Amino acid sequence: GRHNAFDKVMGRALLDGIDVSDKLVLTTGRLSAEIVSKAVACRVPMLVSRSAVTSLAVKLATRFGVTLVGFLRGKRLNVYSGFQRVGQ
Repeated sequence: GRHNAFDKVMGRALLDGIDVSDKLVLTTGRLSAEIVSKAVACRVPMLVSRSAVTSLAVKLATRFGVTLVGFLRGKRLNVYSGFQRVGQ
């Protein structure tokens, strides 16, 4: 599921020496507090999904400065936290 996919991507980045502190994670899955927690631990500044974002994920992302974007579809999206990182 989405947790295993996130872990695999972060693990590969670590093994390849890729700094993810200036990257975003793009997914089709729901953004939950658990995924935000993993992003915080890995220092990923931005999570983007075409699916929903949970309210607890928004609270956690806001607290730790992670940009959270949900319902990315075509040219539309909802920004839930970290608005400063999203371009015009």
